[in-house]
This record gives sequence, C-alpha cells and structure tokens, in this order.
Amino acid sequence: MSRATLWDRLVGPDATRAEAAGAVVAGMVGAGLAGWRAFATGESWWVTLLIGILAADLVGGVWANSTASTRRWYHRPGTWPGSHLLFASLHVHPFVMAWLVPSFGWTGAAVLYGGTLLATTVVATQTRRLQSPVAAVAALVVFTAATFTIDPTRIEWFVPAYVLKLIIGHAVPADPA
Repeated sequence: MSRATLWDRLVGPDATRAEAAGAVVAGMVGAGLAGWRAFATGESWWVTLLIGILAADLVGGVWANSTASTRRWYHRPGTWPGSHLLFASLHVHPFVMAWLVPSFGWTGAAVLYGGTLLATTVVATQTRRLQSPVAAVAALVVFTAATFTIDPTRIEWFVPAYVLKLIIGHAVPADPA
C-alpha cells in the first residue's frame, strides 16, 4: 500500500476528480471573493492576502469536509478518538482574524473557537445516528453565539465558513447510520 500524499490526507485518498477539483475551485472562489471584499473595504494588501488564504482554507474545507471521501478518510477505523478535536483546535483562524481585523474582536474569536471545540467534543460523544443532527444544532448555537459577540462587517463570510467546515463538515462521519 502506498503512502498517502499531503493532498490525499486533506481530501481522502479515494477522492474523485470532481471532489478534489471542487475543493480547489471552492477554495479559489472563496479566496477571490473574500480578498476582493477585504481590499474593497480598505484593507492593506497584506491583510487582504492573509484573509484570502484563510478563506481558501475554510471555503475549500467546507467543500472537502462535506464529501463522502474526506469524511470516510477522517472517520476511518483506527483513527484516534481525539483526532477531530485536534483538527479543530489547529484551526486558530478566529484569533488570526481578530488580529487582522480589530473590529472582529478577541472576545468573539474566543467564543467562536471555544464553542467550536465544545461542539466538536459533543458531536464526538454521540452515537453515529445522532451525530449529524447534534452537529447541526451545535453549529447553529455556535454561529448564533459568535454573531452576538463579533462585528462581522467586511468579513460576513467568516463565521459561517468556519462553523460549516469544522462542525458540519469535519465532525460528522460519512453516511451516519
């Protein structure tokens, strides 16, 4: 058996061409739109660039983490039970956004990040049958709590993309029974 490449580890080694291409196109569209929005609202070129990179990861990740191939890969037998929490914890994007766009706010970043980690943990403790509906409600709660504490002006796309990628996409396995 050959070793999985970095790309295989991101989208799953059995991803179809359409699934892989969709992740790339979604990431590019997300980066382009978020970068355009940031630049059009007066952000510097380097903030615009970093926002575009975050958007590429999040929007491409929304696509990839919603595919059966990626879900099968991240929820394959033998994966470490805490791997989903580790994956979510590595996504410190809210704190990067708070640094890049001060109006985003550090409190909002903490609410979004902490809520996502808590939601990921709650989803992981459910039976496969309940993971999808629990993830949907948890995502709604995190999204709502974050919007109470974050000024999303100029980055309206960020909270939904973050929540969709990590809670709805990554935390839920393929084909819940």
